[in-house]
Amino acid sequence: MTLVYIGLGANLGQPEAQLRSAFSALDALARTHLQARSRLWRTPAWGHSRNRITATPRLAWKRR
Repeated sequence: MTLVYIGLGANLGQPEAQLRSAFSALDALARTHLQARSRLWRTPAWGHSRNRITATPRLAWKRR
């Protein structure tokens, strides 16, 4: 098994729901298991965009 960390972020629509959906989609991938995830972090945006929410999942990935 290989551990994989992915940085995720969203700031449009419903960002919390989008990140939760992303966690589920990652866990559903073949040979992949969502082991853990960070909490959802609200971070200030730069410029004129909305504040964003970020998170990092830890996945276990099994090679063929």
